[in-house]
Amino acid sequence: MPKYYFHYRTDDELVEDREGSVHSDLEAAHAHAADLGRALLSMELRRGEDPGLPRSIEITDEEGNDQLYVVFWASLTARDTGNAKDKLATPTLH
Repeated sequence: MPKYYFHYRTDDELVEDREGSVHSDLEAAHAHAADLGRALLSMELRRGEDPGLPRSIEITDEEGNDQLYVVFWASLTARDTGNAKDKLATPTLH
């Protein structure tokens, strides 16, 4: 099975995945990147980061060739209950 690397990019930095992980195919790697994106965005939002900033997971193969970019961000909802978590819509993945 192929090994993929999942590099995390924001406007300010690139965090390189130096270990990678094995997945059956690019579709499975894409699903893994989506899960990573949701987890990273949730963590950053709890730290008070701007939900609208674009972020991405850049998937590369073992040779370092770009395979896929998964871009994600969260949007604010119109509902305001006084709880910041209630103002965030589900993270959008593309």
